[in-house]
Amino acid sequence: MKQLTMVLNPNSTNVELLKELRRYKELYGELPPDYNFDSPFTETTVNRLLSHFQQVNDLSIPLSERDVKELQIDLLSQFPFYIAWKDINGEYCGCNRNYATRLGLKNQSAILGKTDFDLFDKSQALHYKDQDRKVQLSSQAVFDVEEFSENDQKSMLNTWRYPIKDEQDNLLGILIFSLFRNDSPLVIKQIQNNERRFRSYIENSSDLVSELDVHGNILFSSPSVVKILGYEAAELQDKPLSQFVHPEDWIDLHQFFPNIHEKITVEYRFKNKEGNWRYIESVISPLTEYKRHIVNSRDITEKKQMVSILQANKQKLEDLVNERTAKLKASNRLLEQFARLATKHLKQPLRIIDHYLSIIDDRLRKRPEDEAEVELLQFAMNGVDQLHLMLEGIRQYSRLNTEHSRPKDCNLNEIVEQVKQYYGLEIYQSNAQIICKNLPNIKAYPIQMTRLFQNLIGNALKFRKPNTSPIIVLSCQENGDYYQFSVKDNGIGFDNSRAVEIFDPFVQINDFTHYRGSGLGLAICKEVIEGHGGQIWCYGEIHNGSAFYFTLKKKLKQLVH
Repeated sequence: MKQLTMVLNPNSTNVELLKELRRYKELYGELPPDYNFDSPFTETTVNRLLSHFQQVNDLSIPLSERDVKELQIDLLSQFPFYIAWKDINGEYCGCNRNYATRLGLKNQSAILGKTDFDLFDKSQALHYKDQDRKVQLSSQAVFDVEEFSENDQKSMLNTWRYPIKDEQDNLLGILIFSLFRNDSPLVIKQIQNNERRFRSYIENSSDLVSELDVHGNILFSSPSVVKILGYEAAELQDKPLSQFVHPEDWIDLHQFFPNIHEKITVEYRFKNKEGNWRYIESVISPLTEYKRHIVNSRDITEKKQMVSILQANKQKLEDLVNERTAKLKASNRLLEQFARLATKHLKQPLRIIDHYLSIIDDRLRKRPEDEAEVELLQFAMNGVDQLHLMLEGIRQYSRLNTEHSRPKDCNLNEIVEQVKQYYGLEIYQSNAQIICKNLPNIKAYPIQMTRLFQNLIGNALKFRKPNTSPIIVLSCQENGDYYQFSVKDNGIGFDNSRAVEIFDPFVQINDFTHYRGSGLGLAICKEVIEGHGGQIWCYGEIHNGSAFYFTLKKKLKQLVH
């Protein structure tokens, strides 16, 4: 067997060892009385302690001063700790007397060539192998703490593992340096506090806390199991979980247990002591090192039942809404059809009446003595004209909610330009100014936006002051999820006490003979805006103009109606 060279340079590794021991002292209290911490390692001390060596193959050779300086050593039994070293393959190459005695070996040579699997049980050996791998991968010291109990006395074994390297920094093996601590009041107090805290949590938790092995056998259940499932903890002890879980749920659940490497949440049915199935939600946290799972569970049966009721009610509500929506759509179609047919068929007799009234008007105007009759006839003709406008308004109003396509991107500045072209002659004749201040692009129905601005701008042009050029200002500002618009003019205004009824159908607050209209323009505006999820309101003052305000949603998915 090759000789294992261990370099414990007094100025490097040995100093790191000393630092670790000092940190340990600060955290856990005094070291054993037989260890004098006031005599730190020095080169002289190291040379004295390491004054003789032994090769792994027990071949004695004289040691030179160079050997001493490079500390090619067998760690001597003068150290009051458990010390051993192994090669990179995990085979022990030596130990001190304390380490051999702890393992029950006849002498130090009995450890040569053995591995942790020869000296410890499988779980410990796997743990030590994992710690060795950390040293090899990091090339740094690794600290570990193990708890042992003997005669109701708990002891903490603190172990440092150091990489052993040659002059070229190649890893040769691992130095193991251990110390039992069973005399530190701070450690014992900390353990006791942690135990009390954990016990209090378990005993007072409203959730069920369980411990399972990797095969799904119940090892422990908290007292809350009585309240949640009706069992005493002893009735579940050492029983397989499959004995209580619904067979359909166990098909999926049992596949988790051998392969849980991170926290998971599962739902399943558990038979309580009364024989009823309860829905359980469990958070399973693996303790891989101990081959155990900690399970935190709660009864969600009432929650599941409530969700089921809500889903059923939701479905009923959706069915009812769909049914009423279908009826409303059918009703709207009938109303639209009725309005279309009514306006179409009513226009024909109105044209006949208008035609004959025009003939009578022509004849009366040829006879000056009939001037009073001409004036009365003019009232009748105005009435017919108004009926024409109202029928057209009804036709437009009835078609507002028949949009079935999805909203589109609307450039409101372009829509306003189209409206200005529509009123081009009237704008020219009245010398009107229409000022549009950077309106946004929105999701909306383009045709309805056109109707909206046609009516608002058209009203501002219609209700202008005599001998005064109209000034109409359109602006917009953001207001949360909405855009807020305003359309202001310098027209004749209106009595602000009528600011609400002005949006009702067929309401006309001005003389028809001077301001012709259907009485449906602002009603159409209100319907368009509310269909887009917004609101409209206004303010007016007689002879001092008016201001109309409205909001539109920034993101519209479909008509609100």
